[in-house]
Amino acid sequence: MYFKISKFIHECNLKKEDKKKCINDISSEYQKRVKKYRELKTLMSESSRYN
Repeated sequence: MYFKISKFIHECNLKKEDKKKCINDISSEYQKRVKKYRELKTLMSESSRYN
């Protein structure tokens, strides 16, 4: 995950975008992925209970 974050930061630097906005975008994307991961993990654990 750290590699991807540094890649996004690098892209922000290349595009000369506002760092605050860029960091917020990266943060929100990271939060979405964490949420998706947790949902998947919950689903997997629930399905394993029924097997």
